[in-house]
Amino acid sequence: MSKTGKIVRFDVLRIEHANRKLCTCLYPAYRIDPANRLVYCEVCGGIVDPFEALYRLAMQPERLTQLIEAKQMELAELDAYKPRLRIIKFIEKQSHSHMPSCPVCGNYFDLCDLRNVGWRSKPKPQRQGNADNLPDDGTGGGV
Repeated sequence: MSKTGKIVRFDVLRIEHANRKLCTCLYPAYRIDPANRLVYCEVCGGIVDPFEALYRLAMQPERLTQLIEAKQMELAELDAYKPRLRIIKFIEKQSHSHMPSCPVCGNYFDLCDLRNVGWRSKPKPQRQGNADNLPDDGTGGGV
């Protein structure tokens, strides 16, 4: 109590420490929190007004187009990636602590030795019988 007998109130002004700052980034990256219905900036961690985020996205359609095109190119690269190259990549990752071995003889070899190896086409599967369904005469000449 004060000297005059009146009660002085200190609850008129409160400081909210839990409130987060607002985003002021020039190019924010958005993260949506559906549980709290908030939009956050991935760059600074600040809160973004949901309407402002939607407005910015609507005003930059070329940015969305670029992101879609980049993802389509990435998907095309993944589709064009050959299975044998995947195996070579896997072997490269393992080569820092392991050396590959030949599946036939079991000898270890360095990946650089693959440059000196003759590469051949896969053998084509043999057809069953000949085209006219005639018995094979054993000469291998076909029809």
